[in-house]
Amino acid sequence: MLTRWRVTTDGLHPEGVWPPHKNASRKARGAQLPQGRPDSGRPFFAFRFPLTLGVVLAAGIAVAGTVVAPPLWATGSELEDDSAVMIGSDGVVYSLNIDTAVATAVDTISGDTFGYTVTGLEADPTTNTLYAVNQSMDANVLASIDYDTGISTLIESDYGPDEVLDALDRTEDGTFYLAHVPDLDGVSAHLSTLSITDGAYAEIGTTDLAGGGGGNQYVSALVSVADTLYAFISGGADALYQLDTDTAELTLAQSASGDMAGVTIVAADNTADDTVYLLARETDNSLSLYTNDLAGTSTLVGAISGLPLGVDAGNFAIATLLERERAEDDTEESSGHDSGGSEPGGSGGGEREPEDSDGVDTVLTSPLPPASAPQLAPTGPVLALGLGSTLVGLSLGTGVGVLLGLGITAALVGPGGFSRARRGKHPRAHSERP
Repeated sequence: MLTRWRVTTDGLHPEGVWPPHKNASRKARGAQLPQGRPDSGRPFFAFRFPLTLGVVLAAGIAVAGTVVAPPLWATGSELEDDSAVMIGSDGVVYSLNIDTAVATAVDTISGDTFGYTVTGLEADPTTNTLYAVNQSMDANVLASIDYDTGISTLIESDYGPDEVLDALDRTEDGTFYLAHVPDLDGVSAHLSTLSITDGAYAEIGTTDLAGGGGGNQYVSALVSVADTLYAFISGGADALYQLDTDTAELTLAQSASGDMAGVTIVAADNTADDTVYLLARETDNSLSLYTNDLAGTSTLVGAISGLPLGVDAGNFAIATLLERERAEDDTEESSGHDSGGSEPGGSGGGEREPEDSDGVDTVLTSPLPPASAPQLAPTGPVLALGLGSTLVGLSLGTGVGVLLGLGITAALVGPGGFSRARRGKHPRAHSERP
């Protein structure tokens, strides 16, 4: 005959039988059961079945959340080669996907504040730094912005409201060029070299069309390809002009495509393969991204999206390594490789590979990467089901239910469910000796 068991606050007992020593001590003291407790043999979990279900759900959620959720790691932002960025009028730095024209918020600018109507922007991936010039009714400035933290530092804040800073570009030799109007009263557009150390500029000359027939031209965007500096002028759509860095004279290199009538190019930059990207302000004041092949064809990538409503960003820059920087980077990478053995006729000064006593060269095994930190197995939902089964068994007051719940837990979790990930043993190289 099967005996029915009940789980009480005092343990597991045959149904209807209270532990003798407990009965004796309670009778001797005349103790009374708490109000609301039906009888001494009633299982504790049978008071409120909804409460039991709540415990089951809470336990499952807590365990699942604790075990499955991955750790959060604080990571900084980094300018990669050919990554594009822009600064919004809301003081936020956005990354720009040049394949889709989608902008994504990265950092909110902090530190030295300035008017965020940025008109010229350059990105230096070697220092993870942005350089921005702006137009403001108060003061026009040159600022550096740490792309990792968003902290800005004013390099020059004394250009004054009469200075109009329009476009910024860094050429292959590392020189920064600034297109600007140094004297608003004179209304003459100039080209100057710019020091990003102290913000001082040295004027080259006025940006006039070659031949003297076109007069002074307002340059809205600069881009350098190889050793040539190009410019886009106000009202010229995507007409491309070559800019003489010795005289600031403009020479038409390619007529406008005709597909961008009324559009103003507000920023331009290029990738490492010399693909030129144009940020254009459309006739409805919206922004679009184009590519330009420098041969008269501009192709729409897409309308700029991702900026909050009412936020403008008439600037962008592509973080591109200079050729010498890319060469240095390649050299650093190659320096970590084996430069060769010291065999006769070989090049390099590395040690000769060891040789076994039988004359056969030993094959060295590459060291395995260090084992990752131990992780708890992602068994949250499984544990929730097992624990739930156990608690339901307790609520029913049956030993069979308890054992069933524990059995489900063990079966679902498995022998390694609560164990930490084992560290892999590194195989000993053939050449290693005790």
